[in-house]
Amino acid sequence: MGNPWGRPAGACAYGRTRFWFSGYYRSAGLTPGAAAMNFLAHLYLAGPEAAAPTYAGHLLGQFIADSVPGRQLAGYQPEVQAGIRMHRAIDTFTDQHPVVRRSTARLRAAGAGKYAGVVADVFYDHFLAANFQEFSAESLPAFTQRV
Repeated sequence: MGNPWGRPAGACAYGRTRFWFSGYYRSAGLTPGAAAMNFLAHLYLAGPEAAAPTYAGHLLGQFIADSVPGRQLAGYQPEVQAGIRMHRAIDTFTDQHPVVRRSTARLRAAGAGKYAGVVADVFYDHFLAANFQEFSAESLPAFTQRV
């Protein structure tokens, strides 16, 4: 079986750039719809408890975190910085988790190469979406409309 992404493992159409999410996923051979999926768990874990203005900034930080270099963090408002930091903490935790490591190893072996982590994130977001009612009293359509 060939590489399901249509490129040699690890190939990237954009080279070493700061990946804005659409280019990042397209370089992995994923569709723009898949790109949107990689944010579900991050947005869900942002939590609804914060006051509305803070919550909106926190969500924005969660959404843009992968495109913000560390040295530019100070240029954002505190609630956006908090969202960026939370996104990075979630990434660090999940990237070190044994289950996620096994998933990425399997995907790497199947030809996903350096994009195995991204593909695993999309898979996990799919499973969260498919079973959202087990984790939230809010429906998935209501949640996605709100965020």
